[in-house]
Amino acid sequence: MPRSPLISEARELSALQRALGLRHAADALFPTGRVRFRVLDGLHVLRGVHWSRVDHLALAQARDGWRGRTDAEAATVDLLFTHYASILDSHPLALRRVVLYELLQLLRTGSHAPTADEVTSLGVDTWEAEALAHAAAHEPHPTVDRREAAEEIVDAWRAGRIHRAFDCAVRLGEPGRDAGLSRLVLDIADQDRRLDELLARAAELEDAGDPDGAAALYLEAARAAVDDATAVEGLLRTAADPDPARRPTAVPVGGGVRVQWLGDGPHRVLRRRGAGGPWMLLAARAPGPAFTDADVTPGETVQYVVLPVQGHELDGPALLGAPVRYAPEVENVRVQEARDRVSVMWRTPPAALAVQVERLEAHGGSFRVAVDGNGFDDRPVPPGEHRYLIRCRYSLPDGGETLSDGVVARAAVPRWPAPVTRLFVTTGPRPGRIAVGWDGAEGSQVRLYDKPLPAAGLDLPVRELPDPMEWETTALPHGVELLPPRRGMRFRLTAVSVIEERATTGASVVVELTAPVRNFRVRRVAAELVRVTFEWPERADRVDLSWTQSGAQARRIITRAAYRRGALEFAVATAPADFHIEPVPPDADVVIAAAPAGFRLPADLAVSYDVRKPSWWSGAKRRITVRADCAPADVRDVVLPDVVLVARPGVGPLGSDPPRPQSLRDGVTLLHLSGSELGIGRLVSRDVEVTLGGAGPPYALRVFLLGPGAESVRLIEPPWERLVVR
Repeated sequence: MPRSPLISEARELSALQRALGLRHAADALFPTGRVRFRVLDGLHVLRGVHWSRVDHLALAQARDGWRGRTDAEAATVDLLFTHYASILDSHPLALRRVVLYELLQLLRTGSHAPTADEVTSLGVDTWEAEALAHAAAHEPHPTVDRREAAEEIVDAWRAGRIHRAFDCAVRLGEPGRDAGLSRLVLDIADQDRRLDELLARAAELEDAGDPDGAAALYLEAARAAVDDATAVEGLLRTAADPDPARRPTAVPVGGGVRVQWLGDGPHRVLRRRGAGGPWMLLAARAPGPAFTDADVTPGETVQYVVLPVQGHELDGPALLGAPVRYAPEVENVRVQEARDRVSVMWRTPPAALAVQVERLEAHGGSFRVAVDGNGFDDRPVPPGEHRYLIRCRYSLPDGGETLSDGVVARAAVPRWPAPVTRLFVTTGPRPGRIAVGWDGAEGSQVRLYDKPLPAAGLDLPVRELPDPMEWETTALPHGVELLPPRRGMRFRLTAVSVIEERATTGASVVVELTAPVRNFRVRRVAAELVRVTFEWPERADRVDLSWTQSGAQARRIITRAAYRRGALEFAVATAPADFHIEPVPPDADVVIAAAPAGFRLPADLAVSYDVRKPSWWSGAKRRITVRADCAPADVRDVVLPDVVLVARPGVGPLGSDPPRPQSLRDGVTLLHLSGSELGIGRLVSRDVEVTLGGAGPPYALRVFLLGPGAESVRLIEPPWERLVVR
């Protein structure tokens, strides 16, 4: 009878069987119906009237039967039958051995010898019941200790835990006639003797001053027995500082000490506190390449050693790290430089009481910097390189305090440009241009912008500035000259001083460029009444109209609404007058006004004419009389215009009078009197024959004035009926 199942994970198999309510493995072969099997000559089950050997097909059929049961968890069923299949794969009779072992445990629970009836009650066929009861009666009574050893011995052996396997063999006692167990016990004893020899030779080399040779033997012993503490201790004693490139590093962090090493694969990690303290196992198989030890106290010194692991065995010599004092530093340090200021932020370790910062001076001194939470602002700071020592303060178990070694944050404070403090905007040297000058910005390049920018005094990188102005720019000795794209515009002009890639916003002014008044005209519509016309200037709400006449000055402010309601007419004297007009500028920091438009209105000069028939039999002949009258002035300064009489034939709509000529070209010239033929206050008369060739009457007559100043001369016309020749 087998005294051990000699399988891996025997305890896990028993737990799965108990979860399904099974007494032994053979019960699992009968998901429904009566249990009946034979086990002495191999494991057979009764199917109908035939006995069949249990193979993978039989296992699959039994598993499917269990899956159909509602009282069995599918995952448990699948895992159990996976175990059975693995056991059957290891040896054709391995599953039979498991069943025999489990039957023996069940039959020897009592103090009496088992009977055939008890055997058949477990499902064994009656043909084998008597023999199996007799065999079980001659086996030693199983104890809890023996059962644990029997079910653990294979796992310990295969895992390389030689001492544990040897202990299991001792607790099992004599294997009896169990040949498989006997072979395993002999193998364990041989490995145990080999282990003792390796350790003895390693100790001799260590005593002889050959740590490298001893370390090799200790490593071989540790590989042979993964649970041999003597081999591991020898490895740790003979561990030397490895090549710096392979030495594990230990860095205090907020959650403990982070141990890092080179190389893939799992590693065993051990730690000791202080110098020469005992080593403590932290991780048997840390997946690596790092491990965090959270069981450390601030202020203590710890040391770590890592050993590569392959499977269950050590795979290389111990790698010893340097001792490290656990006082974590601040993490994620971020430095930001600005004008005369250094700002530093970090993440404080949870165990730290406070953070202490000193600015390290170039001459060797230091300056304490106030800390605000997880950072500080140090100002004023001159341009140049600066170093800050940042250390964490921790409490010790004895009530004292300790500081971390500290990390150094480096900052380079650049020279920032001085801002433009004042802008000057005036009319430029060339027409249509403006000149811009400034105060401040010493040693900096000055750029001008007409786009929105932050308030004055803000430092920012040049890359964040908008695109520069597209205006034509010309350098001046103390500024620049700009050509605005047009008149009649309002814009904000902002100065930015620049040094390399750093910029500072400066003074800003609102500039109003008023548009000029165009096509300004003043004409008299009566002796003492004038009409003013012009194109309203862009963006203007009001215009300022002023004039000087006979030494006196007058002014009128005209609104856009008033001008648009109709013609602008007002009374003036008949004497000559000088008129000027310009927009009234809106409120602005700087106003660049366009030159006012002017107009010279001469003294009142009127030309009147009349057209009559010389006599009743005159036919188409007409007499035109012309008279020029001027307001009191020096007649020597008066230039009289030419008088031109124009006739136009034709009939108006529905037989009405012919339309009046609209210009000199809108008809035939009948008479042209030069200004020299006229005289002030003198009546000039001429007779003309109103015939237009092939065109018959009616005709419409009209006088036009020509010459310099003609537009300023009032023309007084006769009634319309006298100007029609029928």
